[in-house]
Amino acid sequence: MKLLFLAMFSNIGFSLQCDYSDTQFREQKVDHFGKSMKTFKQQYQIIDDFYKSGGPILFYQGAENDRISCLSDYSLAHYANETGGLLVQIEHRYFGDSLPFGPINSTLTYNWDYLTLNNVMMDSVEFVQFIKKNSTFTNAKTIVFGGSYGGYLATMLRLNHGGIFDGAVATGFPLYLNGADFPNNTYNDVNNVIQDMSKTAADRINGTFSELLKYYTSGRTHELTTKLNLCTEPRNATDIAILSTIFASGLQRLSQFNFPMAAVANVSFPIQYIVNQTLHSSDPLAALVAFTPIYAKSVNMAQLNCFDWAAGGSAGVGGAGGVQEGPYFHMVCTYFPISMDNTPENTIFPAENASQYACGTMFGPGKTKMLTQVVLEQEYNYSLEKISNLTNFIGLWGQYDPLTALFPYDFPLKSSRRAARKIFVSGMAHTGDMIAQSPLDPDALIQARSTIVQYIKDWSALS
Repeated sequence: MKLLFLAMFSNIGFSLQCDYSDTQFREQKVDHFGKSMKTFKQQYQIIDDFYKSGGPILFYQGAENDRISCLSDYSLAHYANETGGLLVQIEHRYFGDSLPFGPINSTLTYNWDYLTLNNVMMDSVEFVQFIKKNSTFTNAKTIVFGGSYGGYLATMLRLNHGGIFDGAVATGFPLYLNGADFPNNTYNDVNNVIQDMSKTAADRINGTFSELLKYYTSGRTHELTTKLNLCTEPRNATDIAILSTIFASGLQRLSQFNFPMAAVANVSFPIQYIVNQTLHSSDPLAALVAFTPIYAKSVNMAQLNCFDWAAGGSAGVGGAGGVQEGPYFHMVCTYFPISMDNTPENTIFPAENASQYACGTMFGPGKTKMLTQVVLEQEYNYSLEKISNLTNFIGLWGQYDPLTALFPYDFPLKSSRRAARKIFVSGMAHTGDMIAQSPLDPDALIQARSTIVQYIKDWSALS
């Protein structure tokens, strides 16, 4: 049994407070292909503080967040300042305040008919066209940015609407989502991350799973509850299996968000922290003892003083890590069928072949159809070859990011600076290049952001 941790796929917003006073709404079509004549109010933001004549439009593609992003937390503000760019963003339909049919009170009864990839892309196309009606920006180059699922969208926009989007920077995006030809390798990736840090710690973490079971078989679950500060005592083997799954999935999550600042977790570099705690203790459960308090906070900043493992450690119905649960699951059950939950043999984690999501339970039997990788490629015009042949396209992946395993290919090295390029950033977690610079950032990450600035200047014909 694997649990789905929603924040796996989002860019993380770090501000507890952000000035959204300059966001606006415009009427957007519910359907761009004639199936409905209704409109809804879609939220957007235009920041012209950095704009200089001839500068590009830097378009941030909204993703699965429960509110519009705080761009002051993102590196795009730095890019706009360096290139004289107009900084803009659009909120993804069905998320935040951009709801075609009002508040989502039930996933079973809400109208999801118009949450399609083509409609999402056309929202962005029409928004850029709306901006370019202002003669100041008519001839401006438009570069789309996105991370994780947003990076997937940025890639799709460059592939399918290259006449509108002159370039794309996509970071940590999962392009190969499922299917026999594209097996899940995310746990292989996290296995390497931990093994690279310390084989001794990796071996001890591997032993944690069997040690956890011993507490149950020897009748010591009360002792386990105290040691791990659990809210409720595990009562049977199924409960122990849930704890084991949370530990494995949680290490994957903490590797993905292994940031140098105490943001997603309440410690900086949480994977290094767990490894170090494991090495400096003789307790066979040292890794789990170190894990539970920081993981509890990583999924729910309002977490109780104990670890609520029985709830999966989740943040509840609102979603985890700023992800809006209902619409995100609908995308997963249709055009974004991502899975990170299959654990192969020969890693430090217990092998497991996870089942797919309970789409019928959430949306009703037969109401959704999860597309296969083959159908996705045919319907949305993408393949490794087509992406490799793109111009003005950069894909970035980080050392700690398990999603690196969902695009395990390099682009051919070419002499043209306009050729597609894959950049692997040492010491970077998921979408780390999208986050505003921190004094703790590794040199490789600082250089990656500088490289992006140079590409923006090239694509925009700036000196």
